[in-house]
Amino acid sequence: QNAIWVNTDEIPNNGIDDDHNGFVDDRNGWNFFDGNNYVQDCDGHGTHVSGIVRGTTQFIFDPDDIRAPVALVMPVKFLDCYGNGTTASAIDAIYYAVSNGAKVLNNSWGGGGYSRALHEAIVYSYNAKTIFVAAAGNNSNNNDSSKTYPSSYDVPNVLSVAATKTTDILTSFSNFGAGTVVL
Repeated sequence: QNAIWVNTDEIPNNGIDDDHNGFVDDRNGWNFFDGNNYVQDCDGHGTHVSGIVRGTTQFIFDPDDIRAPVALVMPVKFLDCYGNGTTASAIDAIYYAVSNGAKVLNNSWGGGGYSRALHEAIVYSYNAKTIFVAAAGNNSNNNDSSKTYPSSYDVPNVLSVAATKTTDILTSFSNFGAGTVVL
């Protein structure tokens, strides 16, 4: 809980866009699927990934060693509980996160073809010096020859990552690519 990003320019629950960024009461992020500030993770995947990020700053062998978070998590949601959403909402989420200071964007989602507007949003994130981590995909495809988006956008800050087993061996379902995907 103490690792959640706080928009200090926004007064919580007063119904006013205090920071004039176009989002009312976005104290802890924004839900672009529903158009509100309710960013609860109904699928569990985002919470799982956030827990891994948060866990990298903890000394797990000493429960009394509670360190301040090195990384804060900015909840930005654009998919529903079933993984449905739009590219337009994904683009809005990228612009929101970057504009609010995010330095690493976790994009463990994918699907659809090439989108010039999404490409431009990722370039915007690159120009803001962020890292755009993207899932390679879960279709056992070679991304070197069969593009998967957003992981296949040719922007220098895109880091396409494969799914691995606990032994760091590629899973049977993960996409791969010697020139495009990191294990």
